[in-house]
Amino acid sequence: MKISFHKVELKKRFPLAISRGIRYHSENIFVRFEKDGLIGWGEAAPGDTEGASTPEAVQQALEKFVATGIEGYSIQALYDRAREMKTPPCAYVGLDIALWDWTAKKSTNAPLSVARLSKGTYTNLRNHRNQSTRGSKRTHTSYYGRLINKVS
Repeated sequence: MKISFHKVELKKRFPLAISRGIRYHSENIFVRFEKDGLIGWGEAAPGDTEGASTPEAVQQALEKFVATGIEGYSIQALYDRAREMKTPPCAYVGLDIALWDWTAKKSTNAPLSVARLSKGTYTNLRNHRNQSTRGSKRTHTSYYGRLINKVS
């Protein structure tokens, strides 16, 4: 297993105008998770309100989390540990996406999208950090815990 981080400056084709101002570019961290000859990619964007306001802070938070050991744990268990460790969600999401991407690619001889891996319905793919989802009784723990056993 090998994990690497790549800081990338993304120039926006059209400026992003929101209440906090106009953004013409952003610097994000791309997470590369490699194992068994397959590569999963994820992306994390810094978040001022989430405890990792720079790309360097995102990478530092991810390196600290990965140093605790991630091999052999389910995506759910890693998510729970990230919450316990207070890993900034804007940072953890990069690893989470990379693990899902890798899992989808490993799932069969023909790579699957995460949507197909999770039976292809929108309700199965709601933001799994959100414990209650718009009237749905299905939670991250109950569904995703059964979906993926281990990152192995």
